[in-house]
Amino acid sequence: MIECPLCGSKRLFKDGKRKLANGRKVQRYLCRDCGYRFTDPRVRQTLKVHSDISFSAGEMPLRALKLEVEKEKSESGPQTRETTVPLSEMTVRGKIIEFLWWMKKQGYADETIKSRSEILTRLMRMGADLFNPESVKAIIAEEDGWSPSRKANVIRAYSLFARWAGIKWSPPKITVPEKIPFIPLEREIDDLIAGCSKHIAAALQIMKETGARSGEVYRLRWSDVDFENMKIRINDPKKKSHARIFKISSKLLGMLNSLPREGEYIFSRYSSVRNMRSVFARQRRRIAHKLGNPRLQQITFHTLRHWKATMEYAKTKDILHVMRVLGHKNIKNTIKYTQLVDFQDEEYIVKVAATKDEIIKLLEAGFKYECTDQNGLLYFRKRK
Repeated sequence: MIECPLCGSKRLFKDGKRKLANGRKVQRYLCRDCGYRFTDPRVRQTLKVHSDISFSAGEMPLRALKLEVEKEKSESGPQTRETTVPLSEMTVRGKIIEFLWWMKKQGYADETIKSRSEILTRLMRMGADLFNPESVKAIIAEEDGWSPSRKANVIRAYSLFARWAGIKWSPPKITVPEKIPFIPLEREIDDLIAGCSKHIAAALQIMKETGARSGEVYRLRWSDVDFENMKIRINDPKKKSHARIFKISSKLLGMLNSLPREGEYIFSRYSSVRNMRSVFARQRRRIAHKLGNPRLQQITFHTLRHWKATMEYAKTKDILHVMRVLGHKNIKNTIKYTQLVDFQDEEYIVKVAATKDEIIKLLEAGFKYECTDQNGLLYFRKRK
């Protein structure tokens, strides 16, 4: 049985075959636990030492950063950061790796480190000299296929790299237009949940009921779920948000109970948040085609956060309540949900309840009490 040489895990993916200079092909593997890519150890001894580390900086597992930095330093020797001589590609890659390790030591989130790595690697492949700010500016200006928000992300990534490397540069001005997010109907969200696999469906239901970010859901532990009191805790908030606790429905509780406990984390079968998103995208495409509803393709994990915030404000008209639900520290990030949807022209489902059990079921399903008639019947409604 092949094991990961970094963490010893046997949970591996085959990651394609690599063709050597002599024409021979060797199997590559990806560790599902730590993200390390490596060559089949049975043929590894026939390769050169540097062939084992063939992945790009964007694919570099964080645990291997320090070792790779030391290797780069020993091979290339000391380098001066401020230089007018173009550096070789391997030297620039080594500098990127040093930068990533610096980010790790500074406490940046793994997702942030990975995104910065991919952006810098992309710039390098497009011909930009990372130690020449004007070269980076030219690439950003000439890339018409990038949206303003994409360009803004590239500028932020390079600005941090320039600060680390001691490079002086004035970032180009980019105006990112504010967009109104897509808010789906609840039945469309329920259609997606019903059609997805049980793990993705459970993740979607959690996002629907709590408004949590995909990264927060991915990091949920089994210990964060209080099955007896039907509560779930968001104890690993992203973007410096507040931790939160939510009451969950019996439907979600049943979905979680049906999942196998494969480790400490509820969604440990996925190697990363990105992996979970890609699995969802494939399932969403299939469901949208099957139901003949292209609107489903517009629903992302983050769409459910927008939907939850909009629904909470529509029910309570309390912006501070919505702020607490989302975990925001700045109310400016919450204000936009007060004007996302005009509910005056929306269609509603109306239900009538006469018994205590009927009232409980309607409230658990998200219905809101409206009024009571002269016969003692209670009327509830919710948006379609």
